[in-house]
Amino acid sequence: VVGVRIVVNDGAAHSVDSNELAFRTATLMALKQAFGKAGAQILEPVMRAEITAPTEFQGTVIGLLDSFTSLSSANGVATPADVARGVYQSLITSALGLVVAIPAYLSYAFLTARARSLMHDLERAGIEIVNLIEDAKSADNIVEFRQAEAATPMTKTRTRGMKG
Repeated sequence: VVGVRIVVNDGAAHSVDSNELAFRTATLMALKQAFGKAGAQILEPVMRAEITAPTEFQGTVIGLLDSFTSLSSANGVATPADVARGVYQSLITSALGLVVAIPAYLSYAFLTARARSLMHDLERAGIEIVNLIEDAKSADNIVEFRQAEAATPMTKTRTRGMKG
């Protein structure tokens, strides 16, 4: 009840029939009579809700919200078809999510295994290089790395001046 002001002008108390229950009953009857004459309306609470769900569950949440919306718009009484529509939507989105998730997971597993195999091969090649260097070092006690000599570019020198 919003915006109601009640003023009691007169009242009397009797020792025999005046108790708390009698006053509550009289107040309830007076309010019912006043609301009937005033044309009062029942207002439903209006709320704003923000729902956050992980991406993989958004379709399921939207389907179930659709079911609950149909229930609330029908004052709590809805046909099984109304409820089934939302459940159907949530099941379809879950199935489609699995259709995407399963190949994505298999691809991830394959690529992870391939990357591990490549890393293992690189590690093995590095160990072989270190072993070759150590073997060469123990044979000569010297390991040399020489830079290949680059071909010297041909240069022309030009002289100016006197011929002779």
